[in-house]
Amino acid sequence: MQILAETGCYVTAEQGGGIDSRVPGAPPAVTARGKPGDPNANGPWQQWQPITNDDGTVSFTCVLGLYLTAELGGGGKLSTDRSENGPWQRFTKVGGLLRCYDGVHYLRVRTDLGTNTVDATGSCQGMTFRLLGARPAPKPQAPLPPFDHNDPGGNVATTLPPELIIPTGYDIDFWRGDFGGVTLPTSQRPEWIPGANSTPYEMVMSFLMHRYVRSTQDNILTANAERDYSHMHLAPPDDRTSSASIAQQVAFFKYVQSWGFFTSYWATGTGDAAAYGNRNWAGIREIIEPFLRALIAAGEPEKSVIIVGEELNGWNRPGPDGLDDIITNICAICNPVGMKVALHFTSNVPAWQPNGMSPTDWWRQWIGKVRFLLWQSDSLNPAGTMAAHFWDARKYLGEAGGDAFRAVAFELRANEQLYGRCTEAGGCLTGYELLCAPNAPGHTYPAVAGFGNGARYPSGAPI
Repeated sequence: MQILAETGCYVTAEQGGGIDSRVPGAPPAVTARGKPGDPNANGPWQQWQPITNDDGTVSFTCVLGLYLTAELGGGGKLSTDRSENGPWQRFTKVGGLLRCYDGVHYLRVRTDLGTNTVDATGSCQGMTFRLLGARPAPKPQAPLPPFDHNDPGGNVATTLPPELIIPTGYDIDFWRGDFGGVTLPTSQRPEWIPGANSTPYEMVMSFLMHRYVRSTQDNILTANAERDYSHMHLAPPDDRTSSASIAQQVAFFKYVQSWGFFTSYWATGTGDAAAYGNRNWAGIREIIEPFLRALIAAGEPEKSVIIVGEELNGWNRPGPDGLDDIITNICAICNPVGMKVALHFTSNVPAWQPNGMSPTDWWRQWIGKVRFLLWQSDSLNPAGTMAAHFWDARKYLGEAGGDAFRAVAFELRANEQLYGRCTEAGGCLTGYELLCAPNAPGHTYPAVAGFGNGARYPSGAPI
């Protein structure tokens, strides 16, 4: 496993271990260097083996099999030359902190000295460390409210249909996430950032997560892991033409993936309409391609989904010299490396075809290229009406390509949640009810392929 410091760098046993910091002139035994996404920064020296001790503490051995040691039990330097597992080799996990045997000091990266050395001089406000691969276990949440009633627009299903196959593990083709409704405990109220939810402050929008401090990011990731979600919807860099901003956001994507999540992002958004609306690929590629290429170059592109844009029909012209050209060129980059492509439209819109073309024919051209329709409802619609509109979208996909496409109940109550008119539990209720939406008799259109705005079983158990 790897250990990621709060600085975003891997904890590294220099020389693979064997350094005794008590020797005068010895180099630092442990540093924090190299970030996720850098293929040269995650080698044997960054590998650690955790050992859980009988007293509940944890010890770490480096690639040479030698123990990480806090000299004198804490308060000074670290060494990596000991073969015994005694008190000085034992640490207590306190949230994201690693407390030394003396009970006073914590591991820290010496950013105050302008170095990347890791030592044992931190205070209780010291630096957090993430044990990669140690994803928090799922936890039951509060039971769902009572089911909604049938409404004039459609019926509300409350039992998962037999055609719905929920994977036992995490599968990028089955979406489990909540980009707008996860609500942190009041004790973890996040700091204010522009654009964030304020009704309540604890309800977070995941695509703003990169703007929070690392401790808040970890709280958000923990909350999503406890709900057993698999997909985290993020954002492109705040400056999509800045190499520094791009590199920083790539590292953040890799950090989120290190928790065991798949990542998705809108490549473009409604905020781009004024400068980039109604363009083709040549006119908009400058804000899409640099980050996309960098994310692919960072490795494991199959862990990410690129959503061509937010509410595409609201600001793009349809047809081969507009949106179709953009989709085609993004697919040409993503398909060969295994990165999935998704589309997102405004409420109840299943496609964005030019005049004279049916939604079915429009989707048919994307077989083998686009994988997902991330469907958006009218957040004011009752659940039965939502399910009926969603059925229409699933019908077009089924007629176009059968199982070639995945229809995700992606955005349901997010707008109501933003304005304090719907709780997380209310959003999860709608998500579950749409998962239950069946096929009509005699049809085999794609089952609902997950949820992007929250869901859980009525008991509160994770899906």
